Amino acid sequence: MKIVFVNIIFVFLMLDSAFAQVPTWWLLRGDRMWKEAALVGNVSGQANWGSNALNNEWLSDMTIGGRITDEEKLRMRQSMISQNRVGGMSGLNGELYNFSDSIFGAKHIGLMVGVEDKRHFHMNFSRDMFDLIYFGNYNRQGDTMSLGPLNAEYQWYQKIGFGFFDKRTFSSIKLSIVNGRDMQALDLRRVSLYTPYANSDDDMSLRYQGDFWRADTSRAGNSSKGVGVCVDADFNIPLKNDRGFISVSLRDVGWVKWNEQTEYFRFDTTFTWSGVSINDLAGIDSLNFGIPNWQDTLGIQSSSGEGQWRALPSTIMIRTLRKNNERSSIEATVLLQPNLSSIPFVSLGWNQFVASNMMLSERITYGGYRGFGVGAELQWLIAESTFLRIGSNHLFGFRNRATGADVFIGLSAQLTSKKRTRP
Repeated sequence: MKIVFVNIIFVFLMLDSAFAQVPTWWLLRGDRMWKEAALVGNVSGQANWGSNALNNEWLSDMTIGGRITDEEKLRMRQSMISQNRVGGMSGLNGELYNFSDSIFGAKHIGLMVGVEDKRHFHMNFSRDMFDLIYFGNYNRQGDTMSLGPLNAEYQWYQKIGFGFFDKRTFSSIKLSIVNGRDMQALDLRRVSLYTPYANSDDDMSLRYQGDFWRADTSRAGNSSKGVGVCVDADFNIPLKNDRGFISVSLRDVGWVKWNEQTEYFRFDTTFTWSGVSINDLAGIDSLNFGIPNWQDTLGIQSSSGEGQWRALPSTIMIRTLRKNNERSSIEATVLLQPNLSSIPFVSLGWNQFVASNMMLSERITYGGYRGFGVGAELQWLIAESTFLRIGSNHLFGFRNRATGADVFIGLSAQLTSKKRTRP
């Protein structure tokens, strides 16, 4: 029941731009679909998370609460490689396309406006780090656990932007002002833990080097913690003889300058601990464990008072859409997320018009933050004025042992019509 609740949260509370590109239908038949429109509105969204080893049961227990069984811990550990990944994103996107205006004297260029709320997180971690957290270090006596590198980042931001689009191909470019809501970033380059044997005179030794940034913690609620700028763009290039399109899409290419109250912590030290010997329990109240101020002890240097420029979690997507005939097409996509936790996401799909107003798509996917997946999508033109898009790149994400979940949905509608001129 808990995993069902998790998926409901993903569907209704965590939405973002559906698959990050212009819908396939718009490229194949969009010039006919909106030809009578003056203004078209689009609301779309996506929620996804994934990992190469962590599963939905782990996510459920970490977010809702519960106990991860030893059997489940062992099952996840057996799926792990030396360096593992987990990540996801969520949000809500809205756009308006004005088909009635002509910009720069070109009838095929229109004005567009967009707003968006987005959250993104990712982390890469070692198998030894998982072992330390969930199994402890007792079984690693006389051994050094390699806990790094460990990289993690969370960003929450909002955008409002203006741009231009081509009414024939839906190519577009949009410049947005970004409101930074929250940010945390951890970069531990070297981390290791040596555990001596129980009867040894050696000390336990923890070595670490890295950095941690945290946005202004004095502001809460709807407060802004930073301001920035970014570019979103779609370049849809038609193939010869109307055989399809090659598309290149850029999302969130830009930066945010987080304000002067952003905190910065630097780690670069070796911490040793010899443990505690207790011979008389009656004197435990007066026992000094020998751990002074934690920040000094762990060798952490902190500072604030300077703004922090940080790149947004941008994406680059390349898609080839090739028609087989008027009813079916093949679609191949590669998505790149330039961070240390993600690998290239690859998708291969087949689209077919099962009716004059309905298209189904099936996909095989691999990469991003997880492994293989099977996806499907429905695109439906309703009453010639409303367009619905819904699907998933991971249809089996409802299962407890699935290593991720994914859903996207979009709704577009013709809000006003062009005025017809009398003959």
